[in-house]
Amino acid sequence: MLKYLKFLENSIWFNRELKTIKKFQKNMQIMTLDEAVEFAIENCSDAIEHPDIRVYRGLTPRRIEDGTFSKVDFVSFFSKPVKRYSRDNSNYYSTIMDNHTSWKGYPKRQKSFICSLNSEQLGTTFYRVIPIDGSNWGLANRSDIFSCFKIGMNEYNSPSLSIEIFFNQLSKVIQLDSDINYSILKKNLMNPIFKDLSNVHDNRSEEYQKFVEESKTLFDKIVKMMSPELNEFKNITYEKFENYRFDGYAGCECWTDSPCLFILRENEFSFFKKIKENQNK
Repeated sequence: MLKYLKFLENSIWFNRELKTIKKFQKNMQIMTLDEAVEFAIENCSDAIEHPDIRVYRGLTPRRIEDGTFSKVDFVSFFSKPVKRYSRDNSNYYSTIMDNHTSWKGYPKRQKSFICSLNSEQLGTTFYRVIPIDGSNWGLANRSDIFSCFKIGMNEYNSPSLSIEIFFNQLSKVIQLDSDINYSILKKNLMNPIFKDLSNVHDNRSEEYQKFVEESKTLFDKIVKMMSPELNEFKNITYEKFENYRFDGYAGCECWTDSPCLFILRENEFSFFKKIKENQNK
């Protein structure tokens, strides 16, 4: 039975991922480097005027069908973000970020390109991200979103300093019926229902039970704990990255819901060289 449930869980996640891949591919417009240069000159002056702002996104080949993997080594392509859910982790934190008023103005995480200011953290295949003009960005205070709420989690005595571990452990203690439906998640956190812990004997569960019991309103406590201001997140336009590149945010995670042009890292220098040549004509 347990094996079947695990298989079912994996199947659900695989089908969710498959739909995301297909939507992403449908939104891709593959370009030659010359086509990308022409497109950028017409639509991406913010990035062209600030070449020292380097934002990257890694792409990993993913299985589309048995024996078939997504191709990720295009010279360049243009794409709009698609609605997506976390492939390998839960979505509790991103569902709150995308729906609570404290995050108003920030791009929606679940419909954004998740990027980084440090290409070394992205594996072997990664792209320089060139957003269209007027892009809106969220900037985290660390390289991984899971560890970006440490300030708030410390202040509110969270049993964990990882937001992913926090919600995963919390879901073992109270009933959380959905990680992608905000209304259901909010209802679960406003009126928490404890699971049967009579046969559970571990300190972690006891710590989380205490955390819930000591909360006047669990939902409000978590929202305050995740406050973007308290945890030093920034909501900025592209050119404002200049203010943070060397101010404790170097290498941090960032995200945008703007359509973007993606240039394979190996072609990054040639891309900007061709733009300069075009501008000097």
